[in-house]
Amino acid sequence: MSLKLSYAIILGFGLSVAASVTASAGEGLDNLIQVGKSMESGQKALADETSVFNAVKAAVETGAIKPGQTQDEIRTKYGQPSTFLTKPNGRSKWVYKPGYGDYFSGTKVYLLFDAGKKLIESSVITQKKEKK
Repeated sequence: MSLKLSYAIILGFGLSVAASVTASAGEGLDNLIQVGKSMESGQKALADETSVFNAVKAAVETGAIKPGQTQDEIRTKYGQPSTFLTKPNGRSKWVYKPGYGDYFSGTKVYLLFDAGKKLIESSVITQKKEKK
């Protein structure tokens, strides 16, 4: 007996992957279990990103993150940014956002570092999605 399985995995950032597999009943169950594990792993990663964002946002708002701190100090205490950009002059911009958020709307935290990797500015910004 063979089964056709169709499933979709939500990756975040508005992306998803859809797949269809034809397999025997035993293989189908194994595939479904694997998909479930992948989805759980993805959801945990999004929850972790949101937790880091919330901690960084609170630290910026209370002044716990302040100019002069190094990238290593902030990364060690709070975690990796969602993304970052380093310019040719050595300055860098870190962005923290909720796991389920996007880069074009919602609340984000920006940390700006000088070429010596020391924080020079932090901000919490809320962007509204433009209506079409």
